[in-house]
Amino acid sequence: MTIIKQNPVLSILGLLLYALNLGICINAVVQHFFNYDYLWGSMTLLFIVLPMVIPSIMFTILQASNGKSVPTMCLSVLAAIFSFPIVPLAILIINAYTSIVNYDYEPDEEDDDPIGRIGEYMKTCEAIAHLCPQASLQLYIVFQALSDEHAIGIWQWFAIVTPLIYLAFTISTSYFFDGAAISSKLIFFMFGLLAIASRLVVGCIYSMVHSSLWFVPICTYLTTSIILWIIIRRCPGSLSVPLNELHLSIRFQIFLSLVVTASYNGFTFSGLVISTINMAFAIGAYFLEVPKTIAIVSMALSGISFAMNIILICLKTVRKDWICIDYNGESDFY
Repeated sequence: MTIIKQNPVLSILGLLLYALNLGICINAVVQHFFNYDYLWGSMTLLFIVLPMVIPSIMFTILQASNGKSVPTMCLSVLAAIFSFPIVPLAILIINAYTSIVNYDYEPDEEDDDPIGRIGEYMKTCEAIAHLCPQASLQLYIVFQALSDEHAIGIWQWFAIVTPLIYLAFTISTSYFFDGAAISSKLIFFMFGLLAIASRLVVGCIYSMVHSSLWFVPICTYLTTSIILWIIIRRCPGSLSVPLNELHLSIRFQIFLSLVVTASYNGFTFSGLVISTINMAFAIGAYFLEVPKTIAIVSMALSGISFAMNIILICLKTVRKDWICIDYNGESDFY
């Protein structure tokens, strides 16, 4: 485990984006309650609070798996619950501070930086656990309002766009792409943002026909991601250790990579498979009883994401030495 070299500008920008996103989400909660939408307000608040607790609890579980005592684990869980408002902010501040302090430092292979790695890991967990459901919820609310021909407030669009931007930024600057240059991270940010936006829009279009149909495209993407992971791991030279024999932290990293591939990956072969399925769902939505303008916008987003996925594969934009290699030569991103 080596020291993580982070760009101070990216770390500070991540801190600012987190504060902006948190403020907009809190404003969404207030607006929902002010409009007597208690269900949407409660769910929005839940998706703010719960992901703040999850990283600390996950870290506690990982520590427990390393032989920590039960009393210590219980105290850590209580501390995580009562200190949840400051945990993500503290992680981002520590990351920004360490990136500035270590900016001119060239680490050796034997240097150990567990705080930096844990901070980076918890930041990514918090972002995915918070922003994926939050952006999905706010987009779902807007599409339901469009279906019922209700007015949409500008704050609702901000509550969609800001979480998506922060999510794409966090993943593109996370440990998934440790070795990539800033210009490459910008590519991952732009086309990852396009991929996740197009896939969520497709899911929400189907929810305009029936609310439960939102799960059909989303579950299809995640199922495809799991199938692709199994196929790739069965190839010669891939990880041969049974899943139940892997450390808990590695199993959780695998889960994160599945979610990221299903939602964000728009530049590898695995992403292309999901982009193709997403394009098929978008075309199918045109023939449903939904507003044709929205269906056309969905097809445009999906088509652009699909085309750029092909171009990025042909240009071999994602190099293996850019991607975080963690255990036994295996990549977290596939």
